[in-house]
Amino acid sequence: MQIPYLARHFRAATFDPVGNGKSDRPDVKERYTAKQVMADAIAVLDASDTETCVAVGLSMGGALVTYLAAFHPERFDGIVPIAPSGPWMVPNPNGTDITDSKPADQGRTPVGWEKYDPGYWLVDSPDFVDYFFDQAASDPHSTKLVDDTRGWAFETTGRILNYTSTNAPSFDVEEITEKVRAIDLPVLITHGDDDRVIYHESSAVLRGMIPAADLVLIEGPATSRWPGIRSRSTI
Repeated sequence: MQIPYLARHFRAATFDPVGNGKSDRPDVKERYTAKQVMADAIAVLDASDTETCVAVGLSMGGALVTYLAAFHPERFDGIVPIAPSGPWMVPNPNGTDITDSKPADQGRTPVGWEKYDPGYWLVDSPDFVDYFFDQAASDPHSTKLVDDTRGWAFETTGRILNYTSTNAPSFDVEEITEKVRAIDLPVLITHGDDDRVIYHESSAVLRGMIPAADLVLIEGPATSRWPGIRSRSTI
């Protein structure tokens, strides 16, 4: 819903990362690394004759725009990571954090965040999708958002989801931490304090890593308070 509004005032462009939407779904695990998706984003800028831009991303997309600003600062005027994931994530004290999820014991159906298991996605990705977006869209009256996000997720497969989570890191934590700390662009981080997927204190950690960053913590809502934004990037 933000894209049509922004397009009235700015030139706005979006892209579907590999494995999603109208993009290809190559059966090559190495094609889904963060560096590969970053290269795709830069290719979108080049193909659209966009010299610089402000980049916005939610969740994994929030991590992506942060990495882009860290590795390609010359292409960005600023970034807006919304509830970004990344190596700075803090475990959720309520026990619902994906960084602390454990696969279920063999022989029984996983429950709760045990479903956040790339192996299980190969067996029953629809069950995982249903659970995940019930958590991600936890605000009241989010039925339409749950329907939309489930529909987008069902456009891909459990195998592709598995590729995005089991790939070897394309850079190590020390490398990305050093790069992120050196970001010298306007950065606006936003996060809802009822986020059940990515604990909001994670954004406070990221804010502390970037000297020029501002953090807006919104009381009450989860990330779903921004209806219509996928875990994707807007350029």
